[in-house]
Amino acid sequence: MRVPDTTNVGRIFNSNLTYKKGAAVVHLLRYLCHDDARFFGVLRTYQRQFSGRTARTADLQRLFEAELGQPLDYFFQQWYRGEGFPAFGVRWNQVGGSLFLQVAETASVPASTPFFQTEVEYLLTFLDGSTRTVRLNQTQASQGFAVPVSGTVATIAVDPAGWLPDLPGTVQRDNTLVLAARAASAPALALFPNPCSNSLSISNVNEQVEAQVCDATGRVVLRQVLPAGQPTLATATLAPGLYLLRLLSSAGEAVAQGRFVKE
Repeated sequence: MRVPDTTNVGRIFNSNLTYKKGAAVVHLLRYLCHDDARFFGVLRTYQRQFSGRTARTADLQRLFEAELGQPLDYFFQQWYRGEGFPAFGVRWNQVGGSLFLQVAETASVPASTPFFQTEVEYLLTFLDGSTRTVRLNQTQASQGFAVPVSGTVATIAVDPAGWLPDLPGTVQRDNTLVLAARAASAPALALFPNPCSNSLSISNVNEQVEAQVCDATGRVVLRQVLPAGQPTLATATLAPGLYLLRLLSSAGEAVAQGRFVKE
């Protein structure tokens, strides 16, 4: 692996940062290829081209880029030059034939590598004992996914084969993701003033509803029953930030939603 200080013998021969990390990065390239024939083919080409010569990491990167048909600057920046590991916090819920996941990634050394862009495998175990592995591409720190399923999911495991050098994360079921999924197609609300301070007015509410306010992580931080008409939501207790407001009918269906900023 890359050694910033070549006069530091301890760093050059560091077991974790040089030998183990080097093996882990090559293992990740194999995972990225998702095809052993392609992966080992690149290694044979690398060996053949540079046998008896000096080779650099950039040479290896170039060969894998040619094989995969995509730039890999992000990969080598985060895994080779960067430091730390990701951890994944997963909230999930199932609505009929759709499995919803909300994945929050955190990095162990954010000053060096604040985010790791990577595909992540999830092992779905169903009530009948069958299993299925899905691979989802994590392209941002907080990301939602919808996966079609044909059975009832009982449990979910993250990175079951241990491809990623990740830290232990969390997996929990969250029934509020059902509401988020339903709200995705709900009509937009007219909210004012926006940004707001102590209160937020809502236009054209046709029935009594329950207002749910979610923060940037999807957590419900405020609930309030609102009458029909042009009700006012009390926002004084909210911390400054961006929020999603959902209005739910008495049957629990999302009837409208909108975003607002609390100053």
